Amino acid sequence: NTPILPVTLDEATNSMTLDTSTLSPGIYNVNIQYNLAYPITQEGCVYSWVLTIN
Repeated sequence: NTPILPVTLDEATNSMTLDTSTLSPGIYNVNIQYNLAYPITQEGCVYSWVLTIN
């Protein structure tokens, strides 16, 4: 079962906040993909993190 995390985007600061309050302790792989492909590279924004909740 893959949890869906609420995300808050702030365009003024170009930041995003992930709400991890519903996650149990453990190690999670977080993958975020957003935006359409850029015209030149044809790649969007992709981020991947390992998140540890104690």
